[in-house]
Amino acid sequence: MVELEKKTKLKKSKKNLEDLGNVVRRRPRTRSMSEVDDTIDDKPKLEEDPGDFSNFKISKKTVKKLIANGVNKLFPVQYTTYNAILDGSDVIVQA
Repeated sequence: MVELEKKTKLKKSKKNLEDLGNVVRRRPRTRSMSEVDDTIDDKPKLEEDPGDFSNFKISKKTVKKLIANGVNKLFPVQYTTYNAILDGSDVIVQA
């Protein structure tokens, strides 16, 4: 009895795998899959770092000291709250 159940489950699982394979094979290839987008800009774009010092009102003297200490940009918790704090708002942050 147990042997028969195992064989039945095995057949069902093989059938399910075959069915899944057929679904993938039946997917038609569309033009959009084979055409190249001519509007792609080949020039590499420099992504702006949200923590870059140039995005914030930080004095050059402070930036120099931060860089001298190995800090090259603001951390996520800093750059998300910096302007609110600078404006005088109270901020509670959990990092």
